[in-house]
Amino acid sequence: MASTDSLHILFIASWFPNRKQLTLGNFVKRHALAVSQKNRVSVVHIVPDPEVQQDQWVISENGNYREFVLYHKTSKPEWLFRSVHFKRAMKTLQADHDLTPDVIHLNVIYPAGQHALSLQKRYNVPVVVTEHWTGYHESTHNKIRPWQRKMMQKISRKAAMICPVSAHLGEAMKRHGIEAPMTVIPNVVNTDLFDLRQVPLKNKRPHFLHVSSLFDEHKNVSGLLRGFGRLLANHPDAFLEVLGDGDPEPHRAYSDQLGIPEKNISFAGEQSLETIATKMQECSALVLFSNYENLPCVIGEAWACGTPVISTDVGGIAEHLDEQRGYLIPKGDEAELTLAMSYLIRQPGRFDPAALRAYAVKQFSVMAIAEAYDRVYQSAINPASS
Repeated sequence: MASTDSLHILFIASWFPNRKQLTLGNFVKRHALAVSQKNRVSVVHIVPDPEVQQDQWVISENGNYREFVLYHKTSKPEWLFRSVHFKRAMKTLQADHDLTPDVIHLNVIYPAGQHALSLQKRYNVPVVVTEHWTGYHESTHNKIRPWQRKMMQKISRKAAMICPVSAHLGEAMKRHGIEAPMTVIPNVVNTDLFDLRQVPLKNKRPHFLHVSSLFDEHKNVSGLLRGFGRLLANHPDAFLEVLGDGDPEPHRAYSDQLGIPEKNISFAGEQSLETIATKMQECSALVLFSNYENLPCVIGEAWACGTPVISTDVGGIAEHLDEQRGYLIPKGDEAELTLAMSYLIRQPGRFDPAALRAYAVKQFSVMAIAEAYDRVYQSAINPASS
C-alpha cells in the first residue's frame, strides 16, 4: 500500500464522460481530477458500444491522474456481460498497469456498485461512495425498483463512508434504507476558470443566464420562459440566454408561442466550459427554475464568477443559497420568479461579487474538495484514529 501521504484511489463510476455521451457524469471526472491534487487516481470505466467488434481501450495519463475507458461490443443480457467485461478489463489492467488501490471510490451506487464490491473482496480495502443521483427523491420521474433498492442497501452496508453531494440527498437516501456513515461533499468548481468578471455591469441591459440539460420535466424551462415573458411587461430591455446540452429547439418554439421577442432571448446547445465561464462573468444572474435537484454545479460556478443566483428551493440548494447570494423561490412559483428577476434589476449592487467568489472558493474549489476527500480516505483506512 502507498503511504497515507499519497494514496492510490481507484475510481469506479456508473456515469463517466465518454465518446458516446460526452457530458455524462462530467461532475464525477471533476471529483477525480480534484482528488488527484493530493493522491494518485486511476479511473476505470466500461462503455457498451454497438459500433465496435472487439475491445477498444482509450487510456490517458496526466501526472497523478490515469484514465482507462474500455469500449466493448454490446451483448445480451447487458447486465451480465457488463460484469464479464469489467472483470476481464480489471484483470488486463492489473497485469499491465498495477491498479492495486488503497481505497475504492464508487461514484453513483447503481449500476456500478457490484463492480466495487467485487474489487473490495479482491483487494481487501475500504469503499467510499459518492452519490449524485436525483432518483432517490420522491418528486422525480425515477422509480427505484425493489431489487435495485435491495442491491443499493447491500452495497451501502459495505461502505466505509457515503458522501452525498447535499444533506438533502443524504436524507432521501436514508428513506430508501441506505444506512452508512455519511459526510456531505459537494460538486467541485474550477475556480481558476470560473473567475471574477472583469467588466462592470453598469449601464448594461439586465442579462439572465440559464444553463442546464434543458430537460423540461426536470429543469422546467417552460416555466422559466413564462416567468421571463411576464418580466418584459415592466422591464422590456431584459435579456434571457438559454444554454444546455439538450435540444433547445422545443424551447425556442415555445418562446415564439409565448410572444417573447427575438431581441430579448437567445438559445444555444452544448457549450464549452470556457464559454460558459465567460457567459457567467457577463450576465446579471444565473436563473434556475428546476422541479428537483441535488446541488447543480452551475450554482457554484456562478458564485465563483461573482454572479448571484435565482433558484427554486429544491434539493440541497437551500443549504448554500441564502439572501447574501441570491433569491430562493418556491418550486413552480412563476410569479415569485418574475418578482425575483425584477428585484435583481432594481437593486443591481445588492450582491458583493468578491463575497460570492470567496464562498465558492471555500466550499467548492478543487483544493477544498481534494482536502475533504483526503480526510474521508484517511478515516476509511484508519477508522480508529478518526
